[in-house]
Amino acid sequence: MDYRKTALYAALVVVALILWNSWQREFPPQADNPTITVATSTAPNISNVPGSSSGAVPTTNSLVPHTMAAKAALTSSKSSTTGKTISIKTDLLNLTIGLKGGDIEHADLLQYPLGLHDKTNKVTLFTRAGDNYYIAQSGITGPQGPDTQKGPVQYSTTKTQYTLGAGQKELVVPLVYRAANGLELTKTYTFKRDSYTIDTGYKIHNNSNKAWKGYVYTQLARNQPERSSSLIAHYASFTGGAISSPKEHYQKLKFKNFASEPVNENITGGWAAMIQQYFLTAWVPPAGQTYHYYTQANNNIYTVGMMGPQLTVHASQTLQTHNKLYVGPAIASRLNALAPYLSMTIDYGWLFFISKIIFWLMMLIHGFIGNWGWSIILTTIVIKALFYPLSDKSFRSMANMRKMQPRMQQLKERFADDRAGLSKATMELYRKEKINPLSGCLPILIQIPVFIALYWVIIQSVELRLAPWMFWIKDLSVHDPYYILPVLMGVCMFVQQKMSPPPPDPTQAKVMMFMPVIFTVFFLHFPAGLVLYWITNTLFTICHQFFVYKKVERADKMKKLTNNK
Repeated sequence: MDYRKTALYAALVVVALILWNSWQREFPPQADNPTITVATSTAPNISNVPGSSSGAVPTTNSLVPHTMAAKAALTSSKSSTTGKTISIKTDLLNLTIGLKGGDIEHADLLQYPLGLHDKTNKVTLFTRAGDNYYIAQSGITGPQGPDTQKGPVQYSTTKTQYTLGAGQKELVVPLVYRAANGLELTKTYTFKRDSYTIDTGYKIHNNSNKAWKGYVYTQLARNQPERSSSLIAHYASFTGGAISSPKEHYQKLKFKNFASEPVNENITGGWAAMIQQYFLTAWVPPAGQTYHYYTQANNNIYTVGMMGPQLTVHASQTLQTHNKLYVGPAIASRLNALAPYLSMTIDYGWLFFISKIIFWLMMLIHGFIGNWGWSIILTTIVIKALFYPLSDKSFRSMANMRKMQPRMQQLKERFADDRAGLSKATMELYRKEKINPLSGCLPILIQIPVFIALYWVIIQSVELRLAPWMFWIKDLSVHDPYYILPVLMGVCMFVQQKMSPPPPDPTQAKVMMFMPVIFTVFFLHFPAGLVLYWITNTLFTICHQFFVYKKVERADKMKKLTNNK
């Protein structure tokens, strides 16, 4: 069995899988977006909520927003505003909240420029502008509302602008609503310095002479973003919803399945999120409480959310409840601190265990040198060092095979018309000289899972977004704008190929000659960081291979000198 042929097939399979995966993400199957009819389910009782007389989760989805709120969302998505708004600015976020419903209608991430050539504008998650409808909604629903009576309630505030000042650690934004029936509702957003987590709380005071009952809901609603025509979009990761539960810690929710496979279940703990490449938004309920999770699809508006247990506030009593909303980058340390398994939204694919190790090592190195390009190079060197003994053995076998080339040529001439005889004679020669023809493919086979894992690290880790290396490489997460790195990679592959023993089959040898060109074309639009890894790996492979060859040659000369004496 020819090791070069095995390595060639393995490399082509890897590239084909990556390209197919990218194609599927860029051009997913299209699905209709019909209005859904949500099924009903029986919900278990849970422990009582403080201040309430009943802790039951609703037994039907008839209360789930939005029969009312979906209509509000569809209506409001047609225009750029829903009426009066207030603006909030912290050290990390710039937000707009609509007083009609108290929903977050706009959110800019101040630390994340829109692109390499547009650093003035920032990444926007929530927005009502144009066709990019995406908002975070919350409210109180139920027979006594107030959000299910005649639409979302109209809140009032004392200011229209709120700013987290220098030296200020916390910013509290209260929204107040007073109903004619004596219900007084204060919806409070609390922002903290250096945090993308927003505490959303309700203070419900019942001034009437009878008990009030209702349910708090939180949800994320957005339309499906348009596919980009850019080749870079081939590397984009999953965009859609996600939920977590004890039985399935990370469950992806594809937009096309919101209508055909709606979520309708009670979950203790967990979270509900909308995720996209590098960024996410997520609602996280109080730990240990059972919430009713649901999804809806209506006229290209996709909603994922949850509704809490029934709240009962007796006459002249007050109740408070809180949920957390994350609006920001997918940084594992922040997500782990917020909720269990939320960091799984950083989806590293089926080789996630290798990807996490690679990223951990890159983070460790980056902490010392402060450059992600050099971190990739040094990580590659560490990986090469770990597999040095295995590679050394492989290159020794290849060096011995190079020595056998004259004898192999004699066998080809001797068995020119007998392929079976040539194969048998070749294997006998390998056995006699103690050469393993398969050992030469081990370095390539080893680097394949590392290559795939690093691919996912680069396209999923927000830390590498817009991360420069040096000179013309200003963003390691996208392709080299001048295609210099892919060409250098092709040259390195050609040099390595020349150093390796040629395949015995002339046809295969000709195919192998074109491999550097084929891989160069494949890598033209791969992230620069990935190409940098491949160049570094190939260069150190060439150096190691050259060192082993020289060592074997010196050993042979010494052996001949000893035998001559």
